[in-house]
Amino acid sequence: MTQTNQGSTVFLNFHNDIVHDAIGRYDVSNPDFLVLSCLRADHDGIAATHYADARDIVRALDSRTLELLRSPLFRLNAPGSYVRDVAGGREVLSDPVAMISGPEEFPEISSSANGVRAMTTAAEAALDRLQAACRETSHQVHLRPGEALLINNRKGLHARTPFTARYDGADRWLQRTYVRRSQWSIRYRQTPDSRRVHY
Repeated sequence: MTQTNQGSTVFLNFHNDIVHDAIGRYDVSNPDFLVLSCLRADHDGIAATHYADARDIVRALDSRTLELLRSPLFRLNAPGSYVRDVAGGREVLSDPVAMISGPEEFPEISSSANGVRAMTTAAEAALDRLQAACRETSHQVHLRPGEALLINNRKGLHARTPFTARYDGADRWLQRTYVRRSQWSIRYRQTPDSRRVHY
């Protein structure tokens, strides 16, 4: 019963797909866009992907909550795969960040499916209100085989409803594709083996 894509029995909270980076930042390596391609739907056809646009979320929040969410009062947890495979299950948190950033008319938003740690009780209440606003403003999509959903991974959050997996080889299967406008900001991650040129 964890907040990862490996389970199906819980509501997967609103989040971005964020690639953890050793420098402790969550807005550097993450993709600009996410494409969810449906190869198989769940057996009962009830699993839904929700998408909440940051502009709608901001409009649903009061000014005090928005002020807190725009303050560096939150630490985002690394994705479950990173924690499991690299950190031995330990919690790996980002530097303190704001959940909402950018200009008022074009806000960006960040949230981790694996958990966000609020640094004050007021920030914790703002985080709860954020999730509620996401539920209030989100659009719901039931993906069917052959369909794809393009998500702006910086300007919105997505979630997934619970469904019953049968583990029979025919369960719901979505493939993720990550898209970045530029690789320039992550050039520091290059290693000697990143690209080999053979003549």
